[in-house]
Amino acid sequence: MVFTSAYGLWQAFIVKKNQKLPCTNTARPSSTVGIHLPSCRKRTPFLLSSPHSGRNYPQHFLEMAVLPMTELERMEDRFTDQLLRYAPENGLSLVQALFPRSFCDVNRDWRELDATMFSPPLIEKDLILSTKVSAGYGVIPRCTSPGKSIYRYCLPLEEAGHRLSQYWKPYHTALQQTQKTLHAQFGASILLDIHSMPPLAQSRPCDVVLGNRHGKTCSDRLISLVEHLFLEKGYHVQRNTP
Repeated sequence: MVFTSAYGLWQAFIVKKNQKLPCTNTARPSSTVGIHLPSCRKRTPFLLSSPHSGRNYPQHFLEMAVLPMTELERMEDRFTDQLLRYAPENGLSLVQALFPRSFCDVNRDWRELDATMFSPPLIEKDLILSTKVSAGYGVIPRCTSPGKSIYRYCLPLEEAGHRLSQYWKPYHTALQQTQKTLHAQFGASILLDIHSMPPLAQSRPCDVVLGNRHGKTCSDRLISLVEHLFLEKGYHVQRNTP
């Protein structure tokens, strides 16, 4: 798969390595975030992010939630972390959230909060009211799916600060520190954000979806290289849809 071809992909991308700076490891142990860096000798400039595969449900969250565990688990990108567990052995750095997406979604801006979820309400002018927030899927989700509210009552205001400072921030700090490490060694890094999705009814088969927000997050050259690797292995690939 991509792991075994990471070095070849990096060579094809042709980014000059910075040989003057030493190979370092800035990863720090964390109870909420998994940080896995390969040895300096095996390391490549690729960083994998697994933001939605966490399964460590805080007890106080379960006591707040009115939905059963089976419903909360529906928001997980189930088993993505297991799919990626051998990545560090093959030269790819990995940062993964150990907590569930239904508790805190680190793929949202920290300001994507629903002011009405908290008591007293948050000041709306300081927040980002995105379409995701309106639908109930902000950085602290209100729903697991349409009509499935996680909470019966408003959350205490301090709960927002707790989740952002103890969960959201450590995850993004880990990403930044790992990217800094890769930049010091190679002069650049490439971030791949890894997700899974349930089977969808489609007219053609699809094993892998490569998304770059229609050219906004990476070049066509890079996504074409990744697509080529999957196609070589016999996978059906689509771009940006579904």
